[in-house]
Amino acid sequence: FRRRGFNQAYLLVRKWPDLARAAGMSFSKEMIQRSALRRIHGTEPQVGRSRSTRRRNIRHAFAPGRTGVAGRRILLVDDVYTTGATADECARTLKHAGAVSVDVLTLAQTVRNL
Repeated sequence: FRRRGFNQAYLLVRKWPDLARAAGMSFSKEMIQRSALRRIHGTEPQVGRSRSTRRRNIRHAFAPGRTGVAGRRILLVDDVYTTGATADECARTLKHAGAVSVDVLTLAQTVRNL
């Protein structure tokens, strides 16, 4: 958010309550929590890095946020899944904080040119 001026993952989920209602599902805006994780130190951009370098770069970059996650099932939403390093680190942090499960939903997955 600080760098871009918007939270792209939040933009993806902010209309979900309306979509869920239209599909006959129960979902409320209160279920969307932007404070379950917090970044505790900056990292270098992940673009152009190898899988192992991405994992080292993002390691210990997050901590549990203000929203308690213990005993909860979490759906982590991100805009792009490249190697999974960020999603894995976020999931590890949430599980360590007591989340029962962490699933990841992304809008796009990068594809390597073969």
